[in-house]
Amino acid sequence: MTFDVCVIREVAGRPSRKVIGEIKVTEVAGDDISLCEVKKGGKEIYAAVNGDQKVVAIVKPK
Repeated sequence: MTFDVCVIREVAGRPSRKVIGEIKVTEVAGDDISLCEVKKGGKEIYAAVNGDQKVVAIVKPK
């Protein structure tokens, strides 16, 4: 399964998503945790996570 990685930011008082990368699940390790491979945007994802931005993964449509 492949996901878009997005940062959540506020625009005009409403939440907005900006796609910064893509990940692919390689192994399900439990009910709420999986091992993923970064396919695109590794530097951007790393910077967002370490910059305390809200980061979410959204399922990519097939």
